[in-house]
Amino acid sequence: MDENSGEEELDVKQSDKYPDNFWNRLKRQLRKPRFFLELLALIGLGFYSCETRRTNNLTQTALDNSKSQFTTEQRPYVWLTNNLGPFSVEPLNSGNTSGRLGFNFHYTNFGKSPAVNCQTQARIIFGENAEERISFRSLDPRKGAIVPPGKDEYNTAWSDNPVSQDLFAKIQTAGTVEYVIVSGYFQYSDTSGNVYSSEFCLERNPGLGLAFCKDHNSIK
Repeated sequence: MDENSGEEELDVKQSDKYPDNFWNRLKRQLRKPRFFLELLALIGLGFYSCETRRTNNLTQTALDNSKSQFTTEQRPYVWLTNNLGPFSVEPLNSGNTSGRLGFNFHYTNFGKSPAVNCQTQARIIFGENAEERISFRSLDPRKGAIVPPGKDEYNTAWSDNPVSQDLFAKIQTAGTVEYVIVSGYFQYSDTSGNVYSSEFCLERNPGLGLAFCKDHNSIK
């Protein structure tokens, strides 16, 4: 008689009985109250873990939103005041602004916290397409002055080159069409080191007044 075939028949019989044995053991476990308690505890643990993770995510999101809102509300906002102009020509001298067209502009910090490392760039541009030639470079965020909320500051925008008295006379005469743009850029930080910027653009109109340009007026 082949002993190996006998062992194979025994293995087959045992494997056939495995499902029955499994269900019998499961039925015996189901009759025990402890089994249900352990099952309920396992389900409860799963729900608790999911709820804890969801609560943690919601809490972190709320904290992030609160921090972002606080930063937005408390941040500095540097912008122009109503004290602007007029145009003037620098008298001839040995300085680099000699004979150039100038325009004074005042600005302040309208925010609730100091504007740190505040720096300004400004220039006067001539021509019908002057707005297309507005360009400012980023400045070193480690330099500049502190502008507390509400403090009045001023600076001057200059033309790139000296202007003639004839051109200056036209700029000062109502009804004449002379394309002149005053553009400026503020770069500043809050006390946490976040860097912001404000850009403005003013254009002369024939009535001697100034109006905001179509573009290049923003606070970021």
